[in-house]
Amino acid sequence: MSAKIIAKNKKGNFCLKLVRMLGLLMVLTVAFLPVGDLANKALAAKPVTLNIQSAWAPTVPILGDTLAVLAENVNTISEGQLKIKIYEPNKLSPTLEIFDAVSSGALDGGWAYPGYWVGKNSAINIFAATPFGPTADGSLAWYYQGGGMELWREIYGKFDVFPLLGGFNSPEAGGWFNKEINSVEDFKGLKLRWAGLGANIVQELGASTALIPAGEIVTSLQKGIIDGAELGNPFLDKLFGMYKGAKYYYFPGWHQTFGAMELLLNKKKWEQLTDQQRSWLETAAKVSMVHSLALGASLQADAMEWFKQNNIQFRRYPPEVLKALRDAMPKVMAQESEKNPDFKKVWESIQSFLDKYDLYNDMNNLSR
Repeated sequence: MSAKIIAKNKKGNFCLKLVRMLGLLMVLTVAFLPVGDLANKALAAKPVTLNIQSAWAPTVPILGDTLAVLAENVNTISEGQLKIKIYEPNKLSPTLEIFDAVSSGALDGGWAYPGYWVGKNSAINIFAATPFGPTADGSLAWYYQGGGMELWREIYGKFDVFPLLGGFNSPEAGGWFNKEINSVEDFKGLKLRWAGLGANIVQELGASTALIPAGEIVTSLQKGIIDGAELGNPFLDKLFGMYKGAKYYYFPGWHQTFGAMELLLNKKKWEQLTDQQRSWLETAAKVSMVHSLALGASLQADAMEWFKQNNIQFRRYPPEVLKALRDAMPKVMAQESEKNPDFKKVWESIQSFLDKYDLYNDMNNLSR
């Protein structure tokens, strides 16, 4: 055998031994990794797509496009390793069945408003909107620093659902009426479209309420089936043509000082994600929150200007009416607390937080 062939064989044997040694090292490294780390690394190596059913089309400002912003940011910060595929309303599941579909695992997740699921647990009312509650800054403080997020996830967890706070809808207006509200007596006998805990409160003043779908409100007002209705903030009220059904536009929106938008995920699906993937989702949700607040404020200003130019008759509730509504609230909240320990727990949490927060808020309020 020639010297060249011997040298070549020696070189080949060395390379082969090196490859075997490296392979053995990798096997030993993997063998001593915890099982959770193995699962996390396997998941991280393969891009993940979450199928999300939205309650609103992605083209609808604030409500729908906030999810589109969230999805775009998830894709950007993860460099394509985590994606959200958005499905139009009712594509995979009817809107009011999104929660059940996420709970069962039929959907990876959903995008909606907590108020849609209050039939599951009345405590969800408080996460959706609290009458005479905090506006965006106070609400965010309660969610992230006052224990609200933990309570929210505890209650949803009972249904195998994990929520992320993805946006806030701007404060609602106080409703549309076909007669002026000059006193507490004017509520007696009124037939109103009202939702959430606010409905319980106006009932205390003598009104009757019904939860009519958004698309039927204007027609119901025009036909006299109802005397008044609340729907949303000025932008949404304009979008749905509320001005075509009633004459007087009332403020403030005492019944809903914020409206949460949530990204729901199946709890098992959430737990299967890596820590990094969960962090991407949490971060993107906070960015979409900023989007919703900024865009929402801008659109309200434009809508109010449009109403002004079209001679819509703005009204403010008289102080005595607001006082009566506020005074009716403790009775309503006590009744709900007696029925449901979860409601009591959440209500005491936000009330305790606001007792402290409102001292600062009231002292620093320039309008007082």
